[in-house]
Amino acid sequence: MMTQRNQLGPRDSRRGSTMVEFALTFTLFLVVAIGIFEFSRLIWSTAVLSHAAKEGARYAMMHGSHNPTKAGGTPTADVKTIVDANAIGIPSEAVDVSVTWTPNNEPGSSVQVDVKYNFRFIASALISTPSQLELERHSQMIVVN
Repeated sequence: MMTQRNQLGPRDSRRGSTMVEFALTFTLFLVVAIGIFEFSRLIWSTAVLSHAAKEGARYAMMHGSHNPTKAGGTPTADVKTIVDANAIGIPSEAVDVSVTWTPNNEPGSSVQVDVKYNFRFIASALISTPSQLELERHSQMIVVN
């Protein structure tokens, strides 16, 4: 006489292997998807900072010593305002802007705008290790006005 145990077919004996395979495959998929997401955010942040630095340098180039600043502010503060306005999606308090005129802000001089931002990885919260990467972009132009 055959028992219930002996009548199990090959499909029934592999019942748990599907869950194990799914768990391994899904974990790999999740790691790859999060990696793609984080890398895309990093590239996007770099592009936004490059654009903001360029716009800040363009403003400084056109608003040298012969052009008044906005509302009696300093040229550096005005450039910071322009950079913050063009750094869309990045918190303005996290962006560090420095402006250097060589030798001064007269026409023919050089202006360099440096923009720094500490990029924080979102996925690092999943592994409880805060990690960040300092992004730095520069733009240099000649003062024309």
